[in-house]
Amino acid sequence: MFPGVSCLWEPANASNWSCDPSLSEYRYFGASLGLLVTAVGATGNTLTLLAYAVDPRLRSRFNLLILNLTLSDLLYSAFLQPVTVASYLRAGWTGGPDSCRAFGLLVFTSNLVSILNLALIAGARYALVKCPRGFREVSGRPWAPPVFLGAPWLISFGLLAPFWCVYDFLPSVCSCSLHPTRGRAYTTALHVLTFGLGLASIGVFYLLIYRKVRSTGRAARSYRVPRPAEASSSRPEGQEEEEEVDGGTQGEEGSEATGSARRSEGQPMARRKPRARRRGSSPDARRVTAMCFAVFLVYLACYLPFCLANLFRRGLPAIVRTLAGNITWLNSCANPVLYAVMNRQFRDAYGRVLRLPCSLCASRGQRGLR
Repeated sequence: MFPGVSCLWEPANASNWSCDPSLSEYRYFGASLGLLVTAVGATGNTLTLLAYAVDPRLRSRFNLLILNLTLSDLLYSAFLQPVTVASYLRAGWTGGPDSCRAFGLLVFTSNLVSILNLALIAGARYALVKCPRGFREVSGRPWAPPVFLGAPWLISFGLLAPFWCVYDFLPSVCSCSLHPTRGRAYTTALHVLTFGLGLASIGVFYLLIYRKVRSTGRAARSYRVPRPAEASSSRPEGQEEEEEVDGGTQGEEGSEATGSARRSEGQPMARRKPRARRRGSSPDARRVTAMCFAVFLVYLACYLPFCLANLFRRGLPAIVRTLAGNITWLNSCANPVLYAVMNRQFRDAYGRVLRLPCSLCASRGQRGLR
C-alpha cells in the first residue's frame, strides 16, 4: 500500500505479542487507571447523551458539535479502553493481527474526530461572535446537521484507513498503535497535518474570539454616555454589535427568554426589557465560550506529554512513554465533568436524568394506588 511498508505481522517469536518486561509492575497501575477511565467516561458521556435527549434546551444546532465530541469520547471510554485494560492484565495482545490493526485504527480515528470536533466548536463560537446571523443561516440548512455529525468521522477514517499496514502491537507501550519506523514519513506528515494544524487552528479561533470580544467591549465603553435618554436615542455601533452577538449566542444555547424577547421587539412598551435580557445573556455566552476553551485546554494538556514522548522517544524509558500514553485516556472522561461544572443547563439536565428513575417509580406508585 505504501513503499517499504509490508502488511506481514512479523511475529518472529512470542515476545512480539507481549508487553515490555519493564512494565511488569506498572501495568497493574495502568489497568486500574483504565478501569477508572472506563467507569467515569462511560457514565459521564452516556449521561450527556441522555441529557441531550431529555432536555429541549440542549437540542440546539451548536450543541450538535458537543454531541459529536461526546460520541467519540464514549467510543473510546466504553469500548476501546476495556480492550487496553485487558491487554495490560494479560501482559500482551491475544486477539491476532487484524483485530490489533482494527483497534489501532479506531483509537486514532476517535482521537482525530475529537480534534476535528474541537476545531468545529471553536469555529462555531467565532462565527457566533463575528456573524451570528450567518451561523444561524448556515446551520439552519437541512444538510447542516448531517454534515456536522458525519464529516469528522468520514474525514478521520479516510485519512487513517490507508495506514492499515502500519498499525502494530508495540511492546514498549503495551498497546496497538502506529509503528514508529514503518511508514514513518507518512505517519509524520499525518501527525503534523492533523495534530499540528488542527490544534493550531483551534488556538487561532479562540485568539480571534478574545480580540473580537475585547474590541467590542472597548467600543461600548468609549461611546458610553451618562444620560439614559441620550443612550437610548444614540446607541453606539459597537454596543449594537455586542447585543446582537449575545442574542445570537443565547439563541444557540436554547434560551426561550431570548426568543420571546425577539418576538416582542415590535411592541413599543416592551422594547427596553428585551434589550436588558440580551445584555443579561452576555455572561452566559462568555461562560459557554470559556467552557469550550477549557475543553480544548484539557485536550491539549492530556495529549501534549504524548506528543513530546513520541518526539523524544529514543531517550526515554518504556515506562515514561507508557505513562504519557496513559495520560491521554483522561481526556475521554474529563469533558462531562467540565460541562457539569461550567454550564448550568448541562448541570440541570444531568439532574433531570438522574432524577428520572425516581420520577418514574413515583408515577407508577401513584397509578398503583389508584
